[in-house]
Amino acid sequence: MSRTLRAVLVLGILLAAGLSWVALQAGNEPPPPDAAAHASQAPLPVNAAEATLPRQSAEPEPLAVRREAAPAPMAIGRTQTSAQLRGRCVAAEDGAPLADCVVDLWAWRKERGTTGADGCFAIDFVPMPSGSITVRTQRAGRVPLEGQLVSSGSVADLGTIALPRGFVVSGRVVDADGTAVPGHSVTVTGVDTTLPPGQVTMSTANARCGEDGSFTLGLPLPAGDWHAQLHGPRRLRGDGAFRVHPIAGAEPLVLVVEPPNEITGVVVSAGGQLLPDVGLRTEHGGAVAISSPMGAFELAPQHEVLASTRILLRDPERWPKAFVPPTVAWGERDVRVVIPMPGLIVEVVDDAGAPVDWFQLAFQPAAETHLASRFVSDPGGRTQVFPTSLGLYVLRVLPHGRPMLASEPRFLEVGSTPLAEQRVVLERLAKVTVQVVGADQAGVARAEVRLVRVAGRRAEASRLEYYPSLEALRQAQRGQRPTESVSWAMTDASGLCSLEAPASCNGFLLQVSKKGFAPRFLFDPPLSVGNPLRVELTAGGVLAGSLETYDQPTRLFRVRIDHAGPREFDGEDMSAIPLLSDATFRVPALAPGDYVVRVLRQMTPGVHAAKDTYVPTELARRVTVRARETTEVHLDVPPFRDGGLLGQLVGDTTARRVQLVFLDAANASREIRVAADGSFAAQALPPGRYHVAVHSPLLPAVLASVVEIAPGVAQPCEFAFTAKKLTLRLRTPEGEPTVGDFVLRCGPLQREVQLRSSELVLDPAPELAVEIRDKRAAAWSQPVVMPRDRSEHTAVVVVRRQR
Repeated sequence: MSRTLRAVLVLGILLAAGLSWVALQAGNEPPPPDAAAHASQAPLPVNAAEATLPRQSAEPEPLAVRREAAPAPMAIGRTQTSAQLRGRCVAAEDGAPLADCVVDLWAWRKERGTTGADGCFAIDFVPMPSGSITVRTQRAGRVPLEGQLVSSGSVADLGTIALPRGFVVSGRVVDADGTAVPGHSVTVTGVDTTLPPGQVTMSTANARCGEDGSFTLGLPLPAGDWHAQLHGPRRLRGDGAFRVHPIAGAEPLVLVVEPPNEITGVVVSAGGQLLPDVGLRTEHGGAVAISSPMGAFELAPQHEVLASTRILLRDPERWPKAFVPPTVAWGERDVRVVIPMPGLIVEVVDDAGAPVDWFQLAFQPAAETHLASRFVSDPGGRTQVFPTSLGLYVLRVLPHGRPMLASEPRFLEVGSTPLAEQRVVLERLAKVTVQVVGADQAGVARAEVRLVRVAGRRAEASRLEYYPSLEALRQAQRGQRPTESVSWAMTDASGLCSLEAPASCNGFLLQVSKKGFAPRFLFDPPLSVGNPLRVELTAGGVLAGSLETYDQPTRLFRVRIDHAGPREFDGEDMSAIPLLSDATFRVPALAPGDYVVRVLRQMTPGVHAAKDTYVPTELARRVTVRARETTEVHLDVPPFRDGGLLGQLVGDTTARRVQLVFLDAANASREIRVAADGSFAAQALPPGRYHVAVHSPLLPAVLASVVEIAPGVAQPCEFAFTAKKLTLRLRTPEGEPTVGDFVLRCGPLQREVQLRSSELVLDPAPELAVEIRDKRAAAWSQPVVMPRDRSEHTAVVVVRRQR
């Protein structure tokens, strides 16, 4: 092939590719916003005989709403390669043909046609398999019409399309003095943009006001009576009614807004502290607000108001009864809503009685979801803080930039009475020396040494946290000491490091780790000034294992490694080690000793499980790990002989959409739907002892039933479900009704409920005890049990509220 011919062929290929790209880009043009908004509506047939059907009348509606009047016919078949859309555009007032009307059609891609002098148009297009097309016709001075249609043949005739005369509507938003008011938007709803036949399409004309308050609606309006709606910071005076004349159109609109009548300000305590999340409402006008993190609020009225109003608290039970609602005028700015919260004075000193002038202070509701602290710098070591609501609070002082030990958390009940001054003593830490050596007594360099204050003797090293930590506060709520790091160091070339420690390390843990060595954990380490502590590390062994799963998915299994004998501290978390894709696992640097490797099996998560849960099986193997050696273990995991349950719920279970939940010893759940007749079939249940629970979509209703699942057996069982009604009246410790967000606990199940009434009705009532707590509080109420000899029961539940 000659060089010239080859160049011609290459040029032809490039030209064809370029033309294909241009066609593809043209076909990817999206439909107009209005057409896309109606794309979900079912299409209607195109038929010339139906084009003269009268339009359905409709009241103005917000946004675009389509009412359908006829079913869709059979769509064009997939073998159809081309089709044509025809029609004729005329003026609605006299039937005269309209030239230069633009008709857009969307099928696979956008096609456009223009009417001639006779008002006719014809557009060739490639139909979609469904036959659905979207058509929009528009012309200057006319109301655009649109619709989604179905073409049932190679030629679709829209017939005569009557376009109403449309007028551009513009105007300004001003105040009573005629000054422009920006920052608003104007809408007019209920514009009939129906494209025949047999549809009613209501569109909305929108406009955004400029800086001078001017606006122009983006959709021309036909003649008639309309209402302009104003959206923005100011309220519209009047109803916004205006008229579009069939010939003259509409005069420029002047929309007058009411004077600013929002009440703005801040919520503060008696000491001037900004209070966030305070719910406010007005006595008149229907305005509500919640103060921002900086205490700011804005109360905007929802209807006509009087000259002034009182500002009330939306949740008065959260705040002191001494609060006096202020009376303010509408439109008043810089209002200060003062809530008389009692202040707390905190004095911080060291163990020698000297003031600590720089520290972090945490004082917050005990059930907060995050730990918040602030820096305090005071030469006298004294500061004052204010609570943000009533309830249980936690106080903790954290040293900053000083070798001191964080204080133990203190819990204080905040009420209407003054809080007693708190004196917090921080213990200063001293420098101690630790030397880390190997079995040959040579120093181990770059070993990590950490001193930890632990919550219990069985704490896991993988869960130790630095302070300040939220988990430390949660442990304190449960009556445990905080688990958190106190100091950390790394050894030098000779294995020495300097560590900060308290005078007594009882209840502390020294953790020493180095890659290639088994980690070492020493409880109550004998650390003291001038007496170096020598810690010997042992070379670890490797545990390599594999599972023969017999074609069972690897993801269904994990392994757990337990010490064969009693251990004071487990160290690393080896409770659920995942397998590799080839069903193998490897644990490096395991401390020498005897272990038990147990197979765990996945339990399908249920309603309340956030992730997969793995439960132990009887498959286990005892192994001995030796230093600097690799110990291999292999376990056969034959297909499990699962059990099942063919159950029947007897009683009032109809029309309740109940579901059945099995809860095993590991609190893993399996959800099974119950049929309308109360029957259900639960399959693939690992053998074991289960608790049966029936719950509705909103509230748990736990049966006091236990079932034993045997391997390889699907046993029948019947559960009596008696319809009972339990009404709980929620009260504060002061005896006042309370509402809000709560957590309901019944047996092993929990539910979050949002109550706007102080009565909680459980129908059906659970057979097990019910407990309630505020969603953000820690304390549960006293349990309430439904009496067995009654079908209805009412009980009072005292719930401690917390912000």
